[in-house]
Amino acid sequence: MKRSTDRILTSHTGSLHRSEDFEAAATRHFGPSGDDNTQWDALLSSEVESVVGKQRELGVDVVNDGEYSKSNWLYYVADRLAGFGDASVQPPSLSGGLGGATDIANFPTFYRDAAELDGVSIWRRHSESFFPDPEAPLKIQACIGPVTYKGKESLARDIANLKAGLAAVGAEPSDGFIGVAAPGTFGLLHVDEHYGDREAYFFALADAIGEECRAIAAAGLNVQIDDPMLPSIHDMLELDRQQTRELGELVVAATNRALEGVPEEQVRHHICWGSWNSPHASDIELEDVIHLVYQVKAQTYSVEAANVRHDHEWRVFEKSKLPAGKILMPGVVSHATNVIEHPRGVADRIVRFAGVVGRENVIAGSDCGFRARSHPEVAWAKLRSLSEGAALATKDLWP
Repeated sequence: MKRSTDRILTSHTGSLHRSEDFEAAATRHFGPSGDDNTQWDALLSSEVESVVGKQRELGVDVVNDGEYSKSNWLYYVADRLAGFGDASVQPPSLSGGLGGATDIANFPTFYRDAAELDGVSIWRRHSESFFPDPEAPLKIQACIGPVTYKGKESLARDIANLKAGLAAVGAEPSDGFIGVAAPGTFGLLHVDEHYGDREAYFFALADAIGEECRAIAAAGLNVQIDDPMLPSIHDMLELDRQQTRELGELVVAATNRALEGVPEEQVRHHICWGSWNSPHASDIELEDVIHLVYQVKAQTYSVEAANVRHDHEWRVFEKSKLPAGKILMPGVVSHATNVIEHPRGVADRIVRFAGVVGRENVIAGSDCGFRARSHPEVAWAKLRSLSEGAALATKDLWP
């Protein structure tokens, strides 16, 4: 990743909104009957070029393809791996629905009445991205055979589309990133019905997903490992802190196995707490998992930090120092609210982190992907506020 050597650079962490026409086309393409691949590929290429240009127009430095080729940031992986089929049972991590088990137990009326509460259209949209038909039985993929990678053609298309979009705006491959679901996160959200051993399952996933990571890096792009389950296992699996740390060690080991052969300077590791529009009162503290984050062989650590439940955790970096040579990409705009952050507030957050880890070690980011949480108009405005805040912070930090 490039560093903020003379100004604060900006990026974000995942999914972006699609035009209405492209959203409709994607719904058909990812539906049961599918769509004509030739038409889809041509449309996808055009839409990726457009969204890369839009990000640059809004002042975002390190951009992606909006995750336009994927049905979902997580479930797309099962389409690129052999060894998966319909699950006979749902994973324990989703046993209570979408949300942390402890949070659901502590706020049962909220979750029951969510559709009637202010702003929970965002919650519903996020939930539907995992459960398209709430009345239908939950259908989720499970590992039912040996895991191998079969997504080379789809990945090559994604790489080519993003590089073409970058070239169209005069940017380099190093100005782009592609997200990849961390093997541990994917494994915890998809039941193993084949290996019978969690470590063997996670490592098999890592070996397959690692092929995707290495191909992205070989193309000169940055790899973003999406690992929201690293902190979220505490709540979603109802673990105590020690159990969270122990399982977290395995999650990190699987991530590092997937990253073997990938230069650290091309890797960013992203964690968040899900950030669906709900209480999150039982989220584990960042200080309890930061040592696990630092074990990941990535140069850049992307951490949710704008959400009101976690925006105090900049203090964690005062005690747990950012390792030498690393970069911190804190979220300074939140996807979990439709309130648009003021650029001055964004700048203040950036300056605060810079005061702890050093200005050259900060890239301003978002808490997570926008598509499933925020209204489209609001999401684009948040990216504009992000870049305007970074410009203000630059003036403060390079007077």
